[in-house]
Amino acid sequence: MPCKGVSLGDMGPKFGYASKNNGYAHFNNVRIPRDQLFMKFTRVDRDGNFSISGDTRVLFSVMMNIRTQIVFQSGWSLA
Repeated sequence: MPCKGVSLGDMGPKFGYASKNNGYAHFNNVRIPRDQLFMKFTRVDRDGNFSISGDTRVLFSVMMNIRTQIVFQSGWSLA
């Protein structure tokens, strides 16, 4: 069971991409120590300021590549 202030859920089935199981986590008034955060492409400094490291175009291109693959594979399935 999740801790107090944490909500978890499933995004549900995805058309053409059923092999992936995506979910979400919502944190309401929950403190997470900085050393426990996943900060590969983003940073939170000691003052709580958020910043993105790296080129956002590269991060966006990965997302668009996956979406392009979904459309391409759906086309083959429909054919």
